[in-house]
Amino acid sequence: MKKTIIIVSSFLGLIALFFMIEYFASPVKDVTSKAEMKMTTGAKMEYVPTKDELVKIEGDQLQLLGIYTVVGIHFDRHSYVTLANAEQEEINFSISIIDKQKQTFSIPAIQFSPQNLQLSDSFGIAKKEARYFAYKKNYPVASATHTTD
Repeated sequence: MKKTIIIVSSFLGLIALFFMIEYFASPVKDVTSKAEMKMTTGAKMEYVPTKDELVKIEGDQLQLLGIYTVVGIHFDRHSYVTLANAEQEEINFSISIIDKQKQTFSIPAIQFSPQNLQLSDSFGIAKKEARYFAYKKNYPVASATHTTD
């Protein structure tokens, strides 16, 4: 009986020793992400704050101008974009061209401006002193009973 206990325990010890050596001697596995970054053609709005978040950040002096739509893009010597609201009030801004063929651009003069903007994209604009800010619509929480712009 003692002989079988000694044999079984030594066998288990050898197996444990084998797994420890295998664990410490194995090369480190690559744990970096293999995910690919894909650029979408739609406007990137994930870093644009909602109206409520923007008011919380900038304070009550913020003047909300409303939702504006890209109605004109000019890729001339001095590239600029024309934005218009529902009352057809227009504002022009200089742009940074991202892709001239796809006519995508960003607006550096507007803080939190969406990226990859195109003709007919819409977002909110607010103004505080001489600075402009972009915001997106407030989306309702699951338990909310109404929505806000």
